[in-house]
Amino acid sequence: MFIDRTKELLFLENMSRREGLKLLFLSGRPGIGKTELLTHFIGNKTAFFYSSGFSSSQGQLTRFKERAFYVSNSRFFRSKKNNSWDVVLKYVFETMAIKIPLIIIDEFPVLCESVRTMWDLLERNCKEFGKKRDLFIILSGSDCGSMEGEYLNRTWGDPNAVVEFMELEPLKFEQAASFYPDFSAHKKVYTYAILGGKPAYLQRFNRMKTVEQNVKKEILDKDSFLYREPLFLLLKELREPFLYFAILRAIALNNNRVNDIVEETGFRDVHMVNKYLYVLRKLYIIKRICPITDPDPEASRKGMYVFNDSFFRFWFRFIIPNLSFLEMSDTAYVWRQMILPDLDDFTRVTFKEICIQRLKRYNKYQKLPFAAEKIGSWWDRQTALDAVAFNNSGSCLFCSCMWTEKKLGVESLQKLRKKAERFPGAKEKYYGLFSKMGFSPELKMYAKEHEEVLLLPYY
Repeated sequence: MFIDRTKELLFLENMSRREGLKLLFLSGRPGIGKTELLTHFIGNKTAFFYSSGFSSSQGQLTRFKERAFYVSNSRFFRSKKNNSWDVVLKYVFETMAIKIPLIIIDEFPVLCESVRTMWDLLERNCKEFGKKRDLFIILSGSDCGSMEGEYLNRTWGDPNAVVEFMELEPLKFEQAASFYPDFSAHKKVYTYAILGGKPAYLQRFNRMKTVEQNVKKEILDKDSFLYREPLFLLLKELREPFLYFAILRAIALNNNRVNDIVEETGFRDVHMVNKYLYVLRKLYIIKRICPITDPDPEASRKGMYVFNDSFFRFWFRFIIPNLSFLEMSDTAYVWRQMILPDLDDFTRVTFKEICIQRLKRYNKYQKLPFAAEKIGSWWDRQTALDAVAFNNSGSCLFCSCMWTEKKLGVESLQKLRKKAERFPGAKEKYYGLFSKMGFSPELKMYAKEHEEVLLLPYY
């Protein structure tokens, strides 16, 4: 199922129309939808698409030639004499590319693991034939760091060559919600909080079933794909997975600062914990967030670590500590006793993210009282604001994002006003409220009479 990605498709189309050699390095975590995007982009275009698999160099070459023969019908790829990567790639660039100017290699880092000279071969052929062809090469892969590092360190021969790097991001809430047109707004929020924005995860849930039924079948069932997915991914990426597991479990329990993580895990070596946190950030599993006003986030002492992947957060919060029950197929007990009582508290974090996404969308379409330059969360030692939109002129919109079973009343607005007093540099103040259950009649009346108060829908 292909949802949205309009911006990404437009980028690919515009790049493909440019003359000369074009190289795009498309990166993104497993399950993010790279292959679906590329398949959709190809459409009716004449293209060579090769998907790398784990195999030897010779095995990869055999599969590559079979695919190339299928697309080009050239007998060159059936000749046993042409049985080296050097010869085959030269033919692809020199001859096949004339008729097939779009070449895509999916999971390119996997191919490079099998063929150690692949980067050098690619660079050499680009230098030799790049100036002679209108050729678009797309190299896709999940190994974000190594791909970006390699392509930056290469020279591609033609100074006019277009070389780009695209990181495919998870879907935002409104995009992810399109997977489930029949779900209620609340159900969509719960689903997004559990699965996040990876299409490979979102398509697992059945829109005709309840959240409980989907979680039991697609996550808690020990034979399901999602039950062990984070485990497999982490074991593949990490050398000391169980030390990382302890840190991720601590973050899942809302221990977001380094000192809190050290205390929760029992690891006394702060330097070691910081090193592991850095690795997890490079893998895009967690991210470091700071108050939106901090001029240098990396140097900020107010930084906190949170999950970049909602499903990993759910997995470490509810799956890891309940493995004994789940291995015995006690899915009903885990849902009823361990997940359901804590689900709203778990969802509140995601709800704030959804509201910030909404503010950014409002700002994009000029639906805020002013043009905001920055939008995000803010906190100091005494208080925290769920979301703030502001500009350098001192215009500020302070927002409260409440995922509770009660409608918000005037007292919620008063609390927000008090918190906002600590925000520095605010001259023109507006107050926005997002609510799961809506707003009381008194608050609605007050908002009508005070233009600085905004009651905002989250969806």
